[in-house]
Amino acid sequence: MRQFLIFFIFFFSWFWNLQAQEGVIPRYKQVFADRDTVFLDSLSILPGSLVIEGVSPSQYSVDCIHGYLFLHDTTLYGKTLNCHYKLFHKSFAHRVYNKPISLIQEKGKFYKPEELNLPASFLLDYSSE
Repeated sequence: MRQFLIFFIFFFSWFWNLQAQEGVIPRYKQVFADRDTVFLDSLSILPGSLVIEGVSPSQYSVDCIHGYLFLHDTTLYGKTLNCHYKLFHKSFAHRVYNKPISLIQEKGKFYKPEELNLPASFLLDYSSE
């Protein structure tokens, strides 16, 4: 019984840690507002998570996909802003794919190496000659 309890605690803690890796990343950053558009982060920001200390949400807007902060109030120029926000683990602004689209073919066609016009050295011959 004791071994089962130890195994259960170990497995539960491992599983809990595994789930923690899929969450969001909390971030604190100080930015100097020298223009109306400020780049915050290269990853995508969780919508609604950006809080700037001492600044009303009506004085700024944020592009969550690209990670930009847009200032609407010119009185913020020349100030250092303390930003608290959360990030996704990736950027949604860029396309992510692992195969070229040219490999997609019509339904019903199959891969036939002899139709690729490759040199003979690229094709493997498994015949028993």
